[in-house]
Amino acid sequence: MLATGCGPSGPKTTVVPDGTSVVFLTIDTLRQDHLGRSGHRRNTTPYLDRLAAESVYFTHAFAQSSWTLPSMLSMFSSLEPAIFGVTRGVAPLDKPDKAGKLGVEEVVLEYFSNEYTTLTEVLNEAGFVTAGFSTNGHLRVEQGFAQGFAVFDQVTCTWEKAECVFEIASDWLDEYVAVPRDRPFFLWIHLFDPHFDERHDGDLPSPLYTPARGDEELFARPDETSLPLEERTRIAYDRKIRHTDDQIALFVEDLRERGLLDGSLFVVAADHGEEFNEKGRWGHSKSLENTLVRVPLLFRTPGGTAQAVVDAPVSNMDIAPTVLEFLGFDVPDAMRGTSLLSALRGEPLEPKVGYGETRRFEFDYRFRIDPARNRKLVLDMHSGTRSLYSITDDPSEKTDLAAIESHTADAMERELRDEIVEMESRSASHTRRDSLSAEEIQHLRDLGYL
Repeated sequence: MLATGCGPSGPKTTVVPDGTSVVFLTIDTLRQDHLGRSGHRRNTTPYLDRLAAESVYFTHAFAQSSWTLPSMLSMFSSLEPAIFGVTRGVAPLDKPDKAGKLGVEEVVLEYFSNEYTTLTEVLNEAGFVTAGFSTNGHLRVEQGFAQGFAVFDQVTCTWEKAECVFEIASDWLDEYVAVPRDRPFFLWIHLFDPHFDERHDGDLPSPLYTPARGDEELFARPDETSLPLEERTRIAYDRKIRHTDDQIALFVEDLRERGLLDGSLFVVAADHGEEFNEKGRWGHSKSLENTLVRVPLLFRTPGGTAQAVVDAPVSNMDIAPTVLEFLGFDVPDAMRGTSLLSALRGEPLEPKVGYGETRRFEFDYRFRIDPARNRKLVLDMHSGTRSLYSITDDPSEKTDLAAIESHTADAMERELRDEIVEMESRSASHTRRDSLSAEEIQHLRDLGYL
């Protein structure tokens, strides 16, 4: 059956099978190896683990950056950050007379060019009702993230907990189902809860999150104040993941009861992970270790009919092409990711080479994933230092093979550098001056963004 709808410029016909809607849930700062199904020692994600069992779950999904804005833009555009050019997001504007002072001041904002087409824009033009609700203040209308959304709320729940954003998303769904429609919806929700925050991470018990019911003994230990800072912070992080998981359970089960879950393609992804001093770093955006760029990814098809675990390396850039192909749309030629529809159909998946980067602050790191070689190369563009790891045999990246396999490292570095030149020759990066309030600036400082 074909669903018909009305897009922004007049009547349009969609090719959506049975009016299939899409719910896209993204979770900020969620490490793949801190999920229960990944063997983590604390019971952090019982509900996501259950949902993954109803889905096609990808165990080796890689984000295109180790911080939010470029990573999320890659998901929606299916382009590498080296092409769309958003690498820093917000940066203080250098003023010699105000060095080190930030109040209500001008900043440099990088923004996503409307020359590029996003997943949301394709669905909007096809007649989908589109709505997005964000908790991360980096995902701003002013920086182009809202392209294609008929409803986009970045204000109500900025930096807030999952309860806030699920409440406003549920209210929007109430309005959607209250009116008979022949147009499917695309609903995107971004959760912020696991994110590192200097105001309360490592402070146990956390003032914002309580131990999960039934799992208190896993989260609240009588000796935890005597534990090393790294472990105390991991406990706080796991507690926040479990809190997130509990809230996801309430929301998804509500979708199930409404009959909306089984009529939708449900996608769960993460923008990046977090470092807890494993290699001398805290937080994120400062490296491209797997602790930061290996993330969860699952697709639950309508009715949960497709169930599989896929170990082949894939990319968050593959999300948009997969959604579009699943719904029966042509994937725009400009999108560079690979549809994973074959895996959703239970067919073999041919993995492709992957790319990622971080250029925040003074850093410029790039990575190349080569499934054929089963290797991941990380290159410091400033110093030329490189690391080489086995993708499947060394997920914790404890053994650097760059010296042992110098020929492989040489070849992958040449390929990576050639690819960077090609991508950056087509970059349409845009920047403009804007201003932020003292409160916004303080939030960014607390979260490690300034």
